[in-house]
Amino acid sequence: MSFIKFQNVSFSYENNVILDNISFEINQGESLCLIGSNGAGKSTLLQLMTGLLGNYTGSITIENMPVVKKNYNKIRTLLGFVFQDFDSQLFMPTVKQDIAFGLENFGFDNIDQRVNDIAKMLNITDILNKPAFKLSGGEKKLASLGTILAIEPKCILLDEPTTGLDPRNRKVLINIIKNLDKTKIITTHDLDMAMEICQRVIVLSNGKIVADGSPHDILLNEDIMLNNGLELPLGKY
Repeated sequence: MSFIKFQNVSFSYENNVILDNISFEINQGESLCLIGSNGAGKSTLLQLMTGLLGNYTGSITIENMPVVKKNYNKIRTLLGFVFQDFDSQLFMPTVKQDIAFGLENFGFDNIDQRVNDIAKMLNITDILNKPAFKLSGGEKKLASLGTILAIEPKCILLDEPTTGLDPRNRKVLINIIKNLDKTKIITTHDLDMAMEICQRVIVLSNGKIVADGSPHDILLNEDIMLNNGLELPLGKY
């Protein structure tokens, strides 16, 4: 069943075309990676899905619901967005309060229990009472993911989730993402992560979809990758 649908979507910013007549569908439970060189439109796609950007042409629907202003609140209960700049999601005095913030805003019950459950799942119980500025990059990334998972969205959007992480924290985060039983849409330059996590890869170039297929068919295709300013994954597959 189609969960997210883009039909002939275009978006421009200050007379620059960012997305040009994009059409694709994402099914419930699918794990999708969006790849492309810088400026290809990957992050813009995520922001359009959640209503953080508007004034697009064409049609975007989430569970057949148009992504328009009157539906933003409902859409944001379905889609959880973990920003590349995760510091912007950690603004309360402690991690515990950051995770509780969304729960309080969306009217959840048993908030303390939900916070503790999320912390245990992410193995961050030891940082719940710490402020964000005292956390490592890996801890911040997990804490920001916790703020989103707490509100139980059907779909997780992750913008460059492994950027800036050391190998250990990268591995921890990849394992957590892989095991999430949700629809996952990930923008990334980490192509080895894409091979490990994603069922499907879309390549964006100059605002257009230039390839759409399985990780093996896309990421190991030298012509597709090099012609769109990308390198092959480092691992042997």
